Amino acid sequence: MEIRIKRIKTTAINESSDLPDGTNAYIVIDNGQEFSITCRFHIHGNSIRLAGQEGTLHSDTDTGKVYRQMVAPGGGCGLIITDELVEGLSPWALRGVIIAEQNKETRELLLTAKDSERDPHKLTEIFIAGIAADLNKYL
Repeated sequence: MEIRIKRIKTTAINESSDLPDGTNAYIVIDNGQEFSITCRFHIHGNSIRLAGQEGTLHSDTDTGKVYRQMVAPGGGCGLIITDELVEGLSPWALRGVIIAEQNKETRELLLTAKDSERDPHKLTEIFIAGIAADLNKYL
């Protein structure tokens, strides 16, 4: 497994340190497949989504897959919640974007995992701008 993550754009709507508000855009290459992901941050919370698409991204730890969740008003004051599988995007790619976002990282991240019988998708290395980083710091 090899995942590359690079922040490509930052748009600050409110630059006040008391009320940060803005969007960061990332290019994620997960095993050769490219995704554009945006992270929106504001006082009421954060969201991660595929660029240009409705819904937010989340990973399911039971299945090891990433889903795009869309919520719409339903009948009788209810909600219609739909989960759509995002083919080719791994939970580690989503986790890598969160690592970049939390650490305000602008350099490229490279996440790698070596297959093993015990845990075939265990993250084994993280590189920031080509330099090995302490994995424990980010997990």
